[in-house]
Amino acid sequence: MNIYILEDNLIQQQRLERIIKSLSLKHQIRYRNLFSTAKPEHLLSQIENVADHQLYFLDLEIKHEEHKGLAVAKEIRKKDPYGTIVFVTTHSELAPITFEYRVAALDFIEKELREEEFIQKVEECLLIADSRRTIPVSPDNFSFENKYTSFQIPFSDIFYFETMEIAHKIRLITKSKVLDFYAGTFKLIIKQRQPA
Repeated sequence: MNIYILEDNLIQQQRLERIIKSLSLKHQIRYRNLFSTAKPEHLLSQIENVADHQLYFLDLEIKHEEHKGLAVAKEIRKKDPYGTIVFVTTHSELAPITFEYRVAALDFIEKELREEEFIQKVEECLLIADSRRTIPVSPDNFSFENKYTSFQIPFSDIFYFETMEIAHKIRLITKSKVLDFYAGTFKLIIKQRQPA
């Protein structure tokens, strides 16, 4: 799982990072990357190759654009239909508008909450997102996990696998993305498709 933060206030960005790191340690939640940015285009460029359950914490207002976070969430949904989106904002009055964007957000966390409440809400979102990591993205999918990476891709989205020049490195070509990962042998991949 990767965790993404879109927040243009540096203090709030660092606050959220600190809380996520602390809670991840407390609950032994494994994540590959924690990526924070104030720029929507940077976040969107980072999620090109997602193939797993990802967690996104998005501020609604970016650079004084009230609905920018909602627009970003809509773009995320196109690239990552299985990701978990959480809005973190000072604009609680915008909560009902999030439904109009149909981005299926998990939660709407207000920045002004007491610190304990804020941490509790972030904790709940982290635990839910972590529990979803093991849920298949499709009933018929290719799943792969090692200590460096984990992902799930529906078999219907896969075009082919190919070996690379680097030993044990495999490239997976799908309808929407290209994934490079390390696997022991092709036998591990073939076993994924064979019935038990």
